[in-house]
Amino acid sequence: VWRQFCNQRPLSVLDPKMKENCSEFEVIRCIQIGLLCVQENPDERPTIATIVSYLSNISLELPSPREPAFFLHAKMDPTKTIAGESSSSFSVNEMSESTFLPR
Repeated sequence: VWRQFCNQRPLSVLDPKMKENCSEFEVIRCIQIGLLCVQENPDERPTIATIVSYLSNISLELPSPREPAFFLHAKMDPTKTIAGESSSSFSVNEMSESTFLPR
C-alpha cells in the first residue's frame, strides 16, 4: 500500500469489484489515515479522537504519511511459506522468529 501510495496509485490495491461502487476520494483518504496510523514514531501517529475527526470532517487536510515502520523493501517470494523462510528473510532486527504450528 505504501509503495502504491507513493506512486500516486493508491486505488490499485483495491479489489476491482470494490472500485465500481466507492468514492475514490473517501478510499484514498482512508488509505492515507491507515498509513498515518503505522508511522514508525508512535508520537507521529494520530489519536483515536484525531482519526474520528479526520473521518467525520472531510475538509480537514491530512498530514502526509512517512514510510511505515515495517515496510519490506525487497519483494517476497510468493512460492515460499513463512514457516519455510529463514529468520533473516523477514526479520527487521535480525532476531529469531517463532513458528506456530497447529495441534
